Amino acid sequence: YGHLAQVSSWIFHYLPEVHWCGFYLWSPAEKELILGPYQGRPACLRIHPNRGVCGKAFREKRPLNISNVHDIPGHIACDHLTLSELVIPLKNEEKNFGVLDLDSYEENRFSDRDLKELTRIMDQVTKTLFRDSDFLFQ
Repeated sequence: YGHLAQVSSWIFHYLPEVHWCGFYLWSPAEKELILGPYQGRPACLRIHPNRGVCGKAFREKRPLNISNVHDIPGHIACDHLTLSELVIPLKNEEKNFGVLDLDSYEENRFSDRDLKELTRIMDQVTKTLFRDSDFLFQ
């Protein structure tokens, strides 16, 4: 968890206009995404993979860049002031480990460059930290 806490802190403090940055990690036993290390206000503790932007990104194994979350049916509003959200899956060829979730009070905050660079960083994080497939929830 320590490494993920450092990553979330680094992104939170160095990416402007981000008010929440953290990880939701997959628990095979509970079949839910469980709140992991994060920076920001209190958040949802669990997310079912069939709910919200995080659940969709996890389920579809693809990043989602949402300009205005209020346009998304079923969006989970941990903070009703959030407008834009960027969610990047933590995955390799065989497994899906969770997601990185970023929120902003600014509409259309996240650019294609943000998505590309954070995906590249999360791919490296996944290769480095998730070598043992279920190390967080064994």
